[in-house]
Amino acid sequence: METQVKEENIPSMILQELNYRKTQELTSIMSVVCRVTGQDITSSSRVRKVADAVKIYSKMARRFTPYSYEQIGTLINRNHATIMHAVNCYEPLYKMDHDFRYLANACIQTINDANSKEDLPKDLEIEKIMNMLELCTTEELKKIHKSIYRNYIPTHG
Repeated sequence: METQVKEENIPSMILQELNYRKTQELTSIMSVVCRVTGQDITSSSRVRKVADAVKIYSKMARRFTPYSYEQIGTLINRNHATIMHAVNCYEPLYKMDHDFRYLANACIQTINDANSKEDLPKDLEIEKIMNMLELCTTEELKKIHKSIYRNYIPTHG
């Protein structure tokens, strides 16, 4: 039996929170690996390390989040066309520029490492979910309840 919950069964508030956390994590990774600040990424700087960080951020945001070019642009104070350009420039730079490839690989590795480990102990995760559930309407709670039983509780027979 498949154990994934279908997205339409999760209240949009929870999905928004998860996506927001992904972008925050991505910004943190970019800051550490590329040695730029979150403020640098959102600035209009054309310094090479900032421009490279924007390209990598844009590519990783497209790959690891459901955000559109416009939404990614909004996150880092850029136009959607700038994000499209950054994503399109990523591959040629990755193939030709050793330093850029090193940074991109370091970011990908850090993201993969973060996704393969449990970030917080189980009790803290449960507490966060409980806090989010308190904000849900009764109808949303009923949908979550049905979804859990439909997707997580094995049927015998």
